[in-house]
Amino acid sequence: MVDHSYLYTKAIDMKLLIIRHAEPDYEHDSLTPRGVIEAEALRDYLKDKRIDKVYSSPYGRAFLTAKISLEGKSLDIKVLDFLHEFNNYVDQPLNPYNHYCWDFYPEYFTTQKEFYDRDASLKHPLSVEFGLDKQYKLVSEGLDEILKENGYERCGGYYAAVKPNDNVIAIYCHLGTMGILMSHLTGIPYLLINQHFAVAPSGVTVINTEERHKGIAQWRISRYGDVSHLILKGLEPSFHARFCEQFTDDTRHE
Repeated sequence: MVDHSYLYTKAIDMKLLIIRHAEPDYEHDSLTPRGVIEAEALRDYLKDKRIDKVYSSPYGRAFLTAKISLEGKSLDIKVLDFLHEFNNYVDQPLNPYNHYCWDFYPEYFTTQKEFYDRDASLKHPLSVEFGLDKQYKLVSEGLDEILKENGYERCGGYYAAVKPNDNVIAIYCHLGTMGILMSHLTGIPYLLINQHFAVAPSGVTVINTEERHKGIAQWRISRYGDVSHLILKGLEPSFHARFCEQFTDDTRHE
């Protein structure tokens, strides 16, 4: 078996684990049987890994993923409403069948130059009309509260390391919400992240602090949507969050 212990080194930095819920049963806001297996695989993977604090979306599919994957650990799961799915609906040009704010046809998306700039994307007419700007602000401020509670305070574009530490914090949420969290920490426009980066259900993103000058921290992504826990179990990652690779595929088009 491949040794993946190096993925959790003893470096003295804070780690955020941003974890997408396992394969969802959207109708019942729960997990499919396959999703339960994914969460159990994550549980086995995390069994010997240190986690200090846990935050979860209130939605059942995220909370159940957290509950299953943390079995055997004496951890309280703090439910925070702002971590719910970023599911604002929009009237999409060129695509009357899809109203999700994180999925556009490329022939429209690529013509909206504002989408490639974080601040400009929040002022785009579509963002303002359908409240994407307000949702972004809500999630960003919620994340900053978590980080402030854990020793890192937002200071412009970086974070003041008020109480530097090596805590490992797990956040269980959703694909759309992850786009905002990642955007706020990196400056990459959230629409760009949601349009071009797919995270399979139960995928784990690891973000580390770096404090190259005393008291000044930034965040660096060391893994994105990692599915090592599935690979080690011989499980093929779910196709959720992706679309057909060729038009003639019989996989998801809309």
